[in-house]
Amino acid sequence: MLNIDFSSVPSREPLEEGTYLLSISEAEEKLSSTGNPMISLTFDVLSTEDGTPIDGQRKLWDNYSLQAQALFKLKDLFQALGIDTSALVEMDVSELVGQQVRAKVVQETYNGELRNRIKKVYPAG
Repeated sequence: MLNIDFSSVPSREPLEEGTYLLSISEAEEKLSSTGNPMISLTFDVLSTEDGTPIDGQRKLWDNYSLQAQALFKLKDLFQALGIDTSALVEMDVSELVGQQVRAKVVQETYNGELRNRIKKVYPAG
């Protein structure tokens, strides 16, 4: 007889659109499918805008291209984290782990499936 507890398995349904508190749980420098450098982040979803905790281990993912024409997105993230972007930023991406932001999360259809996308990030405080 099999006894399996599925109560801790997170939902795979997309989050409702809204603003959430997120914590960066993984940060990795890698190459995009086209061979361009990028930073790939995994976020843990902590709570809704009003502070309601999110049940389960919900995660969101986002990639930040290091191409000059796409740096605006990484700059927005760094500014939300309180990192000075007025000059050269030198860091190990692992320093991002544990940092928190608020994020506007939307739903979009990709390859016929409804999924979440981080549209904008804001300071956590």
